[in-house]
Amino acid sequence: RRALALQPDASRLRHPLASALRASGDREGAREALAAAGKQSPRFDDPAGDEMRSLSQSYAFYMSQGLLAAANGDLPAARELLERALAASPDNPTVGVNYARVLESGGDVAGARAALQRVLQANPGHAPAWRILGVLAERQAQDAQALESYRTAVELDPEDFRSRLLAGSAALRLREMSQAAEQFAAASRLKPERDEQLMRQAVAQRAV
Repeated sequence: RRALALQPDASRLRHPLASALRASGDREGAREALAAAGKQSPRFDDPAGDEMRSLSQSYAFYMSQGLLAAANGDLPAARELLERALAASPDNPTVGVNYARVLESGGDVAGARAALQRVLQANPGHAPAWRILGVLAERQAQDAQALESYRTAVELDPEDFRSRLLAGSAALRLREMSQAAEQFAAASRLKPERDEQLMRQAVAQRAV
């Protein structure tokens, strides 16, 4: 009776109530309970279950599962999961960048670049997207476009060693020596322990 008082629509509870009333001798009450009985079960609070259901529908869940699938080499599953993450959070730059990486890993460079362009339409100040866009351009032998993307990434995040290094390398390939020197010097200030590597890289690329 207390359960029904809390959830009057839980008509399934009226079956055991009728049995209890009949056992206690209240035949009239038992008949009334049976007449109102149905199939509606009571609802139980389940905070942990509610949290899990909410998580399973969130972009973070799909993204983490997608990245796990990518790490395990299952790129089709990774792509599908990251598409679900994008559907849940279409303007999230982290999801978009990871989706682009998965597309590129699967050989869809054009799709990856398009995904990054969508990220930048919604988040023009997202430096990692600019850097990766440069990497994709570089892989297609589009050094001038790559350098432009790297420069944008550097302007947005001057402390990013990778963008500085990539910008310097692209500038060297284009024989923009002053630009290359500037970017390598900045990279060296950010990570002095990499000076020797930077010097070898500069010498190797000047010899090409």
